[in-house]
Amino acid sequence: MGRHLVDAVSDILTVSRDDIHNVPEGNSIDTELLNGIVTHDSRMVGLIDLHAVVSGAKMDA
Repeated sequence: MGRHLVDAVSDILTVSRDDIHNVPEGNSIDTELLNGIVTHDSRMVGLIDLHAVVSGAKMDA
């Protein structure tokens, strides 16, 4: 797994629970760190599971 560093946030979205969809399985997206996806302005936006990220859910040895 590659390491990722975020140095800026471009947008903060407020969305309804009804707008959040499950992350499709069988794709190249690392689904263990996502809570769901939202479509916004014709783009798919991943909802990051901050607890999983902070707790090191996918730490390489």
